[in-house]
Amino acid sequence: MAGVVLDRFSGVGSPADWISRAERYFTFLGFSEEHWLPLPSLYLDGEALEWFRWMFRNKQFFDWNHFKKKLALHFWKRTDAKSFVVDTQITRILALLQKL
Repeated sequence: MAGVVLDRFSGVGSPADWISRAERYFTFLGFSEEHWLPLPSLYLDGEALEWFRWMFRNKQFFDWNHFKKKLALHFWKRTDAKSFVVDTQITRILALLQKL
């Protein structure tokens, strides 16, 4: 499939969306998850790249799952937090309605 590319993440936008696209992309390229950790440096820019370089150099990531949790926490914006709260509340309401 020619032309399949992963967009770069600079810290703006949803880190969760970028992580999801990165995982699909790395899988498409045939990399196993154990080899994913150094790959983000090729697809990050600006603040996100500087953050990654510092964290990687100082051995702050144990594996891919640890990296994506830290990325999401560091770059999670207030709008994402509000969306998460609303989604959580809707999920709770639906669960209560199913019990009726």
